[in-house]
Amino acid sequence: MNSLFISILLILLAVCPAHAEIVISTDFEDVENWSTQRSWGSVLFPHSWNQKSGGATYAPPKKTNGDWLFPSYWFRCSGSEWPALYQKQMINIADSLGRNNSRGLEYNVEATGYATGGSPLTVYLGDTGYQDVYVSYWAEYDPSWNWPETSPYVFTSMHKMVYIGRQHATLTDSTSDAHFGGTIYPAWYPHWVPHLDGVNDYFYYLNRGVSETTTGLTTYDNIPDLGSNHPDYYPEGTPIKWDTYKTGWHHYEFRAKMNSAPGVADGIQQVWVDGVLRFDKQDREWVSGEGTSVTPGFNVVQLSDNVFLGAQENTTYYVRYDNFVVSTTRVGTEYPLGLQTPPTTTASKPAGRYRVKQSVALASEPGVTTKYCLTPGCTPTATYTEPVPVLKNIAYQVLRYSSVDASNNTEPVKELVFRKQKRR
Repeated sequence: MNSLFISILLILLAVCPAHAEIVISTDFEDVENWSTQRSWGSVLFPHSWNQKSGGATYAPPKKTNGDWLFPSYWFRCSGSEWPALYQKQMINIADSLGRNNSRGLEYNVEATGYATGGSPLTVYLGDTGYQDVYVSYWAEYDPSWNWPETSPYVFTSMHKMVYIGRQHATLTDSTSDAHFGGTIYPAWYPHWVPHLDGVNDYFYYLNRGVSETTTGLTTYDNIPDLGSNHPDYYPEGTPIKWDTYKTGWHHYEFRAKMNSAPGVADGIQQVWVDGVLRFDKQDREWVSGEGTSVTPGFNVVQLSDNVFLGAQENTTYYVRYDNFVVSTTRVGTEYPLGLQTPPTTTASKPAGRYRVKQSVALASEPGVTTKYCLTPGCTPTATYTEPVPVLKNIAYQVLRYSSVDASNNTEPVKELVFRKQKRR
């Protein structure tokens, strides 16, 4: 192997993130056309959960091939406050809603004077979760978006941009996904908040969330984290002028890292806007000294949440999304979605002839699901949990298997043929 080849290989390894870094992702290019009907009224978990017993009452969007977009996800919908003539679908997935006129997701919010909307997409990342998680997306706000200036504080003008939390209970039809009084904590829901402190035309970042204590939740509505009170949290200074972000597409990325132990204030919250680190807090006590444990990790991610807009009769604004990614390492603005490699599964025994029955173990990367079947030409549907016996009371056996990760990157089916070796 020559030195030039080695150099090129090292460069590729440096710039291409490892497969295991990506937890889930979509650029919506392979997602079906889909919309929520405002006439459905209030739709909450588990009625829109793809894993609901007996099937979702209101199914979330699927991929164009009929597969679920993610292994476990749902949406939250609210009914309309406007007359039918002025109503719009709450969520749309279609052509021309993404960056560069590509496919994307549109989230419509009504300017009612109080909380409106819900969430277009909530994803469950598994019981174990992740101690360090990054959530990344591109977004475009409606250029006519109007933040009323009637109040200098939060609840008349704000957007909960993302929700990152920890679900303690294994999801079932009776599990609560409530942000307060439920089983999701600690959690973080950073806000865009204009007009804070009475300064118009500026967009402030508000660091809100909940922490775990022995009693469950402690609200962490930390005005002290604003730039005027804690400028060291803002590497580029604050405030951020809204005029910069009210037109065109912009990239947002959020990092939540759990503190190392209950009561240790070394958790991390970071926010990048258009690739620039704008908020950097590294003394977050996600789980207090009264809390039980820092495990599981963060395992619930919600793309957007309620929007509070001052009352503007029969008016609806949109936020459009593209390139939604959850990762265990920094994503950045130029991550090439859709290019992730599928998982690779290896078998403990090669195909061939054997005198006695065999037990074949299948191994793949952490967090993937492996399925198998045992007849010629079959489709792997049995979930792998333990080594598979072959050549038991038969002289010929086929083992077919494949793995899929949380982003539905699917490995091509592999096949091994086993035969009994005749005794001489």
